[in-house]
Amino acid sequence: MVKACREHGKAVEINSSSFKVRPGSAETCRAVALLCKEYGVPVLISSDAHSRYFVGDHRAAIRLLESVGFPEELVINGEKGRLMNYLDWLEQGKAL
Repeated sequence: MVKACREHGKAVEINSSSFKVRPGSAETCRAVALLCKEYGVPVLISSDAHSRYFVGDHRAAIRLLESVGFPEELVINGEKGRLMNYLDWLEQGKAL
């Protein structure tokens, strides 16, 4: 899946909610993050909150990315400029 994202200019979502609502998903998320790092596939972090109390809580996703040494420049919404560039690419129908 990660290779296909790279080939088609797609980003991967890493969401903090996975760690709360899908017990045991941490290893899968870690493996995906490592593959994204290896292949240079950008990610978006989100809270994907399943409760109003967790909206905007990105801590678990951030901890995961930090634990694998994920390059900050590949976190699309880690900086306003990167996010705006990504949104521009999407609007223009271009690949990353």
